[in-house]
Order: sequence, then structure tokens, then C-alpha cells
Amino acid sequence: MKDEEPMFVPDETKLEPAWLLSPSESEDQAASPSPYLHKSKPMKMPTIKRSQASSFNPYSSGPLIKSPSSKRGRPVKVTSDTKMANYARNYREQKKNQMSMLQMRNEELEAELRLFREEKEKMKTALSNAHAEITHLKKVLDSDSQIARVVANMGAQSTTQLPAGRAGVCVHVGALGTTVEVCKQCADNNQMRMDAKFTESFVQDFGNGTELFDGDFSAFDNYLNC
Repeated sequence: MKDEEPMFVPDETKLEPAWLLSPSESEDQAASPSPYLHKSKPMKMPTIKRSQASSFNPYSSGPLIKSPSSKRGRPVKVTSDTKMANYARNYREQKKNQMSMLQMRNEELEAELRLFREEKEKMKTALSNAHAEITHLKKVLDSDSQIARVVANMGAQSTTQLPAGRAGVCVHVGALGTTVEVCKQCADNNQMRMDAKFTESFVQDFGNGTELFDGDFSAFDNYLNC
């Protein structure tokens, strides 16, 4: 057998269907070859760079600061001017002023209370002194008649003897004359001297001897009448 020679089939131009071509292209298809038969370079499409979304890295150093985002519209005010906000603000101011007034009033009352306590202590001291003075005046009035006779005879030698007691007066002699005034301090000092004198005399009369007391009180009467 003879070797068969290869047969080459001529390439037939592939025509695009008419429904894919425009009228002008369909008319010129037979005259000009199809553009799809030529190798055309691929067209480069423009690349669009996309911004990568910022992600939070917990291991990065520095504080977390959020970048300010631009927003359209009016900026939000820090303070609100609504009716309820104004009412709440006025209410807080009123309460603050009221609290400050109450604190000032409290301080004034505390100061007045301290003054009243000091005056109370002074009045108690004056009252006790007045009671002691009244008691002394009562004793002076009880022996007023005898004191009057002694004062009348002060210029001459007086033989009138008054019983010892706790009432006393002060005789003041000055450029304007002689005055008799009641003085509790002088009366107390006089009474202390009289008590000391009585104790001294009692020890001298009865303390040195060993004789028992026989019930005779004439010595006491003589001492009180001297």
C-alpha cells in the first residue's frame, strides 16, 4: 500500500452571525476580513486602589485614639436649650443657692448659741452672788437697831455690847463724810476672825485642864456677851 499523503483543509473564515453584527459591519464582512481573526492585544483595565479598612491592633503601643470622622450637617451643641434642660438647670441653681443660705443661717445660729451659753453662765454666777448678798442683808436688818445705836455713839466711848453674830457693816470715812455700807466680804472676814478668837479662847480655858465638863454653859454666854 502506498502511503497516503496528508491533506490540508483550507481554513474557512468564520463569520459571525448576522444578529451579532451591526448593519454596516454585515455589509463589509465579505470585503474585509473579520477583526476577530487578527490577534489583538489585551486591553489593560484601570486598577482602582481600595483603601484598606483600619483595624485595631491590641498589641500596638500608644493609646487608642479614634480618628475623627467627617460628618455632614450642623455640629451638635454641648449644652441643650430645650425646655426641660432649662428647667433642670434653674432647679439646680435654686437648690444650690438655698443650700448656701441654710449653711450661713446655721453658722449664725451656732454663734448665737455660744453667746447665749456664755451669758447663761454669767447670769448663774450673778444669781448665786445675789442670793448670798440677800442672805447677808437679812442678817443686817435683823440687827439694825443695835447697829444704829453703835453708829450713833461712835464719837464717844460706847458701853453697849452687841452679841456676836455673822452680820456686819463697813464704815467708810471720806472727805464728804462718814457712810455705813453693807459689805459681805468684810462681814465674812470679821466672822473668820471671831471664830479664830473663839477657838483660841476655848483651848486656853478648857484644853489645858483635865477636869471633865460639868454642864455649865456660863462660859459660853460670857464669851458671846463680851
